[in-house]
Amino acid sequence: NRDILYAQGAIIEPPPFDILARVKRNDQIIQFKQPGANVSFLAMNMGKKPMSDIRVRKAVAYAINREKLVQAVYGSFGVPAKNPIPPGMLGYNDELRPTPYNPAESERLLTEAGYKRDLKLKLWNVPLPREYMPHPEKAAELIRSELEKVGIEVNVVTPPWEEYIQDTYLGEYDILIGGWIADIPDPDNFFFPLLSKTSVRKKGTGNSAFYDNDEMHRLLLKAKATTKTEERDQLYKNACQLFQRDLPWLTIAHAQIVIPRRREVMNFNPYASYSRNLKSVWIKS
Repeated sequence: NRDILYAQGAIIEPPPFDILARVKRNDQIIQFKQPGANVSFLAMNMGKKPMSDIRVRKAVAYAINREKLVQAVYGSFGVPAKNPIPPGMLGYNDELRPTPYNPAESERLLTEAGYKRDLKLKLWNVPLPREYMPHPEKAAELIRSELEKVGIEVNVVTPPWEEYIQDTYLGEYDILIGGWIADIPDPDNFFFPLLSKTSVRKKGTGNSAFYDNDEMHRLLLKAKATTKTEERDQLYKNACQLFQRDLPWLTIAHAQIVIPRRREVMNFNPYASYSRNLKSVWIKS
Protein backbone atom coordinates (compact mmCIF):
# COMPACT_ATOMS: atom_id res chain seq x y z
CA ASN A 1 0.00 0.00 0.00
CA ARG A 2 2.76 2.45 0.96
CA ASP A 3 4.88 1.69 -2.11
CA ILE A 4 1.90 2.02 -4.43
CA LEU A 5 0.84 5.37 -2.97
CA TYR A 6 4.34 6.81 -3.27
CA ALA A 7 4.90 5.35 -6.75
CA GLN A 8 1.67 6.92 -7.99
CA GLY A 9 2.59 10.28 -6.48
CA ALA A 10 -0.60 10.22 -4.41
CA ILE A 11 1.45 11.14 -1.34
CA ILE A 12 4.98 12.52 -1.33
CA GLU A 13 7.52 13.10 1.39
CA PRO A 14 7.88 16.70 2.60
CA PRO A 15 9.37 18.70 -0.31
CA PRO A 16 11.88 21.54 0.12
CA PHE A 17 10.15 24.53 1.64
CA ASP A 18 11.02 26.81 -1.26
CA ILE A 19 8.83 24.82 -3.68
CA LEU A 20 5.81 24.55 -1.39
CA ALA A 21 4.36 27.79 -2.78
CA ARG A 22 4.20 26.17 -6.24
CA VAL A 23 2.58 23.06 -4.78
CA LYS A 24 0.05 25.21 -2.95
CA ARG A 25 -1.14 26.77 -6.24
CA ASN A 26 -2.17 23.35 -7.54
CA ASP A 27 -5.86 22.93 -6.60
CA GLN A 28 -5.58 19.15 -6.95
CA ILE A 29 -3.17 18.94 -4.04
CA ILE A 30 -3.91 19.29 -0.34
CA GLN A 31 -1.13 20.07 2.14
CA PHE A 32 -1.07 18.61 5.64
CA LYS A 33 0.78 20.84 8.07
CA GLN A 34 1.79 20.00 11.61
CA PRO A 35 4.66 20.47 14.08
CA GLY A 36 7.37 17.90 13.50
CA ALA A 37 8.99 15.57 16.03
CA ASN A 38 12.43 16.77 14.97
CA VAL A 39 15.31 19.02 15.90
CA SER A 40 18.31 20.48 14.10
CA PHE A 41 21.51 21.46 15.87
CA LEU A 42 25.13 22.42 15.70
CA ALA A 43 26.87 19.64 17.64
CA MET A 44 30.17 20.47 19.34
CA ASN A 45 32.71 17.66 19.60
CA MET A 46 33.33 17.47 23.34
CA GLY A 47 35.65 14.51 22.84
CA LYS A 48 38.64 16.69 22.01
CA LYS A 49 40.02 20.21 22.21
CA PRO A 50 38.98 22.93 21.69
CA MET A 51 35.28 22.00 22.06
CA SER A 52 35.92 20.12 25.31
CA ASP A 53 36.23 23.59 26.87
CA ILE A 54 32.81 24.93 27.95
CA ARG A 55 34.05 28.48 27.32
CA VAL A 56 34.64 27.70 23.64
CA ARG A 57 31.27 25.98 23.32
CA LYS A 58 29.55 28.99 24.84
CA ALA A 59 31.55 31.32 22.60
CA VAL A 60 30.36 29.44 19.50
CA ALA A 61 26.76 29.51 20.73
CA TYR A 62 26.83 33.22 21.60
CA ALA A 63 28.32 34.12 18.22
CA ILE A 64 25.37 32.74 16.23
CA ASN A 65 22.13 34.66 15.77
CA ARG A 66 19.67 31.78 15.99
CA GLU A 67 16.62 33.84 15.03
CA LYS A 68 18.34 35.12 11.88
CA LEU A 69 19.57 31.62 11.01
CA VAL A 70 16.12 30.04 11.38
CA GLN A 71 14.43 32.76 9.34
CA ALA A 72 16.98 32.40 6.52
CA VAL A 73 16.93 28.59 6.41
CA TYR A 74 13.32 27.74 7.30
CA GLY A 75 11.27 30.88 6.66
CA SER A 76 7.85 30.35 8.22
CA PHE A 77 8.35 26.56 8.39
CA GLY A 78 10.54 26.41 11.49
CA VAL A 79 10.66 27.65 15.07
CA PRO A 80 13.87 28.37 17.01
CA ALA A 81 14.81 25.52 19.35
CA LYS A 82 15.91 25.85 22.96
CA ASN A 83 15.48 22.23 24.11
CA PRO A 84 16.76 19.04 22.45
CA ILE A 85 13.11 17.92 22.20
CA PRO A 86 10.29 19.79 20.42
CA PRO A 87 7.56 21.88 22.09
CA GLY A 88 4.54 19.97 23.32
CA MET A 89 6.49 16.79 24.00
CA LEU A 90 6.62 15.22 27.46
CA GLY A 91 9.53 16.74 29.38
CA TYR A 92 9.80 19.94 27.32
CA ASN A 93 11.21 22.58 29.67
CA ASP A 94 9.56 25.86 28.75
CA GLU A 95 11.20 27.66 31.66
CA LEU A 96 14.63 27.50 30.04
CA ARG A 97 15.92 30.48 28.11
CA PRO A 98 17.71 29.86 24.81
CA THR A 99 21.40 30.73 24.62
CA PRO A 100 21.49 34.44 23.71
CA TYR A 101 23.09 36.09 20.71
CA ASN A 102 25.99 38.00 22.25
CA PRO A 103 29.10 38.42 20.03
CA ALA A 104 30.87 40.60 22.62
CA GLU A 105 30.56 37.86 25.25
CA SER A 106 31.68 35.33 22.65
CA GLU A 107 34.89 37.27 22.02
CA ARG A 108 35.48 37.68 25.77
CA LEU A 109 35.14 33.93 26.36
CA LEU A 110 37.49 33.12 23.48
CA THR A 111 40.12 35.48 24.93
CA GLU A 112 39.66 33.91 28.36
CA ALA A 113 40.14 30.46 26.80
CA GLY A 114 43.41 31.62 25.20
CA TYR A 115 42.30 32.36 21.65
CA LYS A 116 43.02 35.77 20.16
CA ARG A 117 41.17 35.58 16.86
CA ASP A 118 43.25 32.54 15.92
CA LEU A 119 40.84 29.64 16.55
CA LYS A 120 40.26 27.34 13.58
CA LEU A 121 37.37 24.86 13.43
CA LYS A 122 36.36 22.13 11.00
CA LEU A 123 32.62 22.05 10.38
CA TRP A 124 31.03 18.88 9.00
CA ASN A 125 27.86 19.71 7.12
CA VAL A 126 24.91 17.43 6.38
CA PRO A 127 25.28 16.68 2.65
CA LEU A 128 21.58 16.44 1.73
CA PRO A 129 18.47 18.48 2.49
CA ARG A 130 16.59 16.79 5.29
CA GLU A 131 13.22 17.29 6.95
CA TYR A 132 15.00 18.97 9.86
CA MET A 133 17.47 20.92 7.67
CA PRO A 134 16.05 22.05 4.30
CA HIS A 135 19.04 24.17 3.20
CA PRO A 136 22.27 22.81 4.73
CA GLU A 137 24.59 24.83 2.46
CA LYS A 138 22.89 28.09 3.44
CA ALA A 139 23.00 27.11 7.11
CA ALA A 140 26.72 26.30 6.95
CA GLU A 141 27.53 29.55 5.19
CA LEU A 142 25.59 31.63 7.73
CA ILE A 143 27.24 29.83 10.66
CA ARG A 144 30.68 30.26 9.09
CA SER A 145 30.01 33.97 8.56
CA GLU A 146 28.81 34.52 12.13
CA LEU A 147 31.78 32.69 13.65
CA GLU A 148 34.29 34.56 11.53
CA LYS A 149 32.95 37.85 12.90
CA VAL A 150 34.26 36.88 16.34
CA GLY A 151 37.60 35.64 14.99
CA ILE A 152 36.89 31.93 14.44
CA GLU A 153 38.05 30.57 11.08
CA VAL A 154 35.76 27.81 9.82
CA ASN A 155 36.61 25.14 7.25
CA VAL A 156 33.32 23.68 5.94
CA VAL A 157 33.54 20.03 4.85
CA THR A 158 30.60 18.25 3.21
CA PRO A 159 31.29 14.51 3.21
CA PRO A 160 29.29 11.94 1.19
CA TRP A 161 26.08 10.86 2.95
CA GLU A 162 27.38 7.36 3.79
CA GLU A 163 30.53 8.80 5.35
CA TYR A 164 28.54 11.43 7.25
CA ILE A 165 26.26 8.75 8.76
CA GLN A 166 28.76 5.97 9.37
CA ASP A 167 31.94 7.86 10.31
CA THR A 168 30.55 10.38 12.80
CA TYR A 169 31.87 8.15 15.60
CA LEU A 170 35.44 8.89 14.47
CA GLY A 171 34.96 12.54 15.45
CA GLU A 172 37.02 14.04 12.62
CA TYR A 173 35.40 17.45 13.07
CA ASP A 174 35.04 20.15 15.69
CA ILE A 175 31.43 21.12 14.99
CA LEU A 176 28.74 19.36 12.98
CA ILE A 177 25.40 20.43 11.52
CA GLY A 178 22.96 17.63 12.19
CA GLY A 179 19.48 16.78 13.30
CA TRP A 180 17.04 14.08 14.26
CA ILE A 181 13.59 12.86 13.29
CA ALA A 182 11.98 10.74 15.98
CA ASP A 183 10.59 7.31 15.16
CA ILE A 184 8.06 7.83 17.94
CA PRO A 185 7.09 11.15 19.57
CA ASP A 186 8.68 10.40 22.94
CA PRO A 187 11.62 12.16 24.65
CA ASP A 188 13.50 8.89 25.08
CA ASN A 189 13.72 8.66 21.29
CA PHE A 190 15.69 11.92 21.31
CA PHE A 191 17.76 11.78 24.47
CA PHE A 192 19.00 8.19 24.45
CA PRO A 193 20.34 7.91 20.88
CA LEU A 194 21.64 11.49 20.79
CA LEU A 195 22.87 12.31 24.30
CA SER A 196 23.45 9.05 26.18
CA LYS A 197 26.96 7.93 27.08
CA THR A 198 26.09 4.45 25.75
CA SER A 199 26.06 5.85 22.21
CA VAL A 200 29.48 7.55 22.34
CA ARG A 201 31.99 6.36 19.73
CA LYS A 202 29.73 3.73 18.22
CA LYS A 203 29.59 3.36 14.45
CA GLY A 204 26.53 5.14 13.10
CA THR A 205 26.08 6.96 16.42
CA GLY A 206 23.70 9.87 16.84
CA ASN A 207 25.83 11.24 19.68
CA SER A 208 27.79 13.55 17.41
CA ALA A 209 28.78 15.78 20.34
CA PHE A 210 30.57 12.88 22.11
CA TYR A 211 28.57 13.88 25.16
CA ASP A 212 29.54 11.50 27.98
CA ASN A 213 27.94 12.57 31.24
CA ASP A 214 27.15 10.25 34.15
CA GLU A 215 24.52 12.55 35.63
CA MET A 216 22.64 12.68 32.33
CA HIS A 217 22.96 8.92 31.95
CA ARG A 218 21.40 8.28 35.37
CA LEU A 219 18.51 10.62 34.55
CA LEU A 220 17.83 8.88 31.25
CA LEU A 221 17.97 5.40 32.75
CA LYS A 222 15.59 6.44 35.51
CA ALA A 223 13.20 7.98 32.97
CA LYS A 224 13.31 4.75 30.95
CA ALA A 225 12.48 2.66 34.01
CA THR A 226 9.49 4.56 35.36
CA THR A 227 5.96 4.30 33.97
CA LYS A 228 4.65 7.32 35.90
CA THR A 229 3.95 10.13 33.47
CA GLU A 230 4.49 12.96 35.95
CA GLU A 231 7.81 11.51 37.07
CA ARG A 232 9.00 11.02 33.49
CA ASP A 233 7.98 14.59 32.66
CA GLN A 234 10.07 16.01 35.51
CA LEU A 235 13.06 13.78 34.77
CA TYR A 236 13.18 14.94 31.15
CA LYS A 237 12.74 18.56 32.21
CA ASN A 238 15.76 18.06 34.44
CA ALA A 239 17.59 16.49 31.49
CA CYS A 240 16.81 19.57 29.38
CA GLN A 241 18.25 21.77 32.12
CA LEU A 242 21.41 19.66 32.32
CA PHE A 243 21.71 19.77 28.54
CA GLN A 244 21.60 23.55 28.58
CA ARG A 245 24.23 23.70 31.35
CA ASP A 246 26.69 21.48 29.46
CA LEU A 247 25.86 22.81 25.97
CA PRO A 248 26.82 19.83 23.78
CA TRP A 249 24.86 21.49 20.93
CA LEU A 250 23.61 24.83 19.83
CA THR A 251 19.98 23.90 19.19
CA ILE A 252 18.80 25.45 15.91
CA ALA A 253 15.18 24.70 15.01
CA HIS A 254 12.16 22.44 14.95
CA ALA A 255 10.80 22.17 11.42
CA GLN A 256 7.13 22.11 10.55
CA ILE A 257 6.07 19.06 8.57
CA VAL A 258 4.20 19.66 5.33
CA ILE A 259 3.01 16.58 3.44
CA PRO A 260 1.30 17.11 0.07
CA ARG A 261 -1.30 14.61 -1.12
CA ARG A 262 -3.71 14.44 -4.03
CA ARG A 263 -7.38 15.17 -3.27
CA GLU A 264 -8.44 11.61 -4.05
CA VAL A 265 -6.31 10.19 -1.22
CA MET A 266 -8.67 9.29 1.60
CA ASN A 267 -8.18 8.60 5.32
CA PHE A 268 -4.60 9.84 5.53
CA ASN A 269 -3.53 10.93 9.02
CA PRO A 270 0.08 12.10 9.23
CA TYR A 271 2.27 11.50 12.25
CA ALA A 272 4.74 13.96 13.69
CA SER A 273 7.46 11.31 13.57
CA TYR A 274 9.35 9.98 10.57
CA SER A 275 6.94 7.05 10.25
CA ARG A 276 3.85 7.35 8.05
CA ASN A 277 0.93 5.05 8.80
CA LEU A 278 -0.71 4.25 5.46
CA LYS A 279 -2.50 1.03 6.36
CA SER A 280 -5.99 2.52 6.15
CA VAL A 281 -5.35 4.92 3.24
CA TRP A 282 -7.26 4.42 0.00
CA ILE A 283 -7.62 6.27 -3.29
CA LYS A 284 -11.04 7.48 -4.38
CA SER A 285 -11.69 6.70 -8.04
